[in-house]
Amino acid sequence: MQKLINKMKEISCEVREPEELEKMFLELTSILINECELVVGKEKYRIVECEIYYYDEAGSHKDPFAHKVVEQAEIGNWYFNGFGLDLTFGNGSKEEGKRIYGGILLRAIKRLDNSEYFNGPTILLKEIFSKLGSIHSKENSIYISEKTSDYDEKSKRIETDKRIGLKREKNKDYFNKKYRYMADILDNRELKNKTAAIITLHKKYDDITSDDVKKALGYTPKQCNDNRPRN
Repeated sequence: MQKLINKMKEISCEVREPEELEKMFLELTSILINECELVVGKEKYRIVECEIYYYDEAGSHKDPFAHKVVEQAEIGNWYFNGFGLDLTFGNGSKEEGKRIYGGILLRAIKRLDNSEYFNGPTILLKEIFSKLGSIHSKENSIYISEKTSDYDEKSKRIETDKRIGLKREKNKDYFNKKYRYMADILDNRELKNKTAAIITLHKKYDDITSDDVKKALGYTPKQCNDNRPRN
């Protein structure tokens, strides 16, 4: 958990160029996805899909899709954005014009005791609140901790894509940013745009075979021939 907080602080402690931020966003989400787990009451989950939103008032990374609310200007808070749940990582500045607003939208989680997936911000929230239990309980909580389970090596590989549900006409450059991060792609049957992600995995890794692809999708796309050259 401290490693996650440290990476958040490293990112938002100063103004950074977009190219540097993109690399650091992948490092941050890799920690969250592969080294942490979400704990809700007595249940534990792995975060398997998330999106980054980041707006730097003083720098050049001004993501118009970030909400820029006070909660996103702090590190390590929960923020309900109207339809989903963010983990925040801003710089905490109170000075106008120098604030950094950061949010990691949780898009999918996997329950660790039975491998059930909950895809989409609304479905994810419904699962979280269903596990908080009685209003009389003092043990109800939701937090991020270091993982207590081992994750399969294939499932730890993270692929990126454009964020979901945004309007391209608002800003085509940030619309096209690959700030969506996905892991455990082969087994998550309800993952959006899953085919493209699996094709990319197959191109990049020799141990992702056409049989793996067929098991995940129910068919083998023509791009997934085991005899074709790898990138």
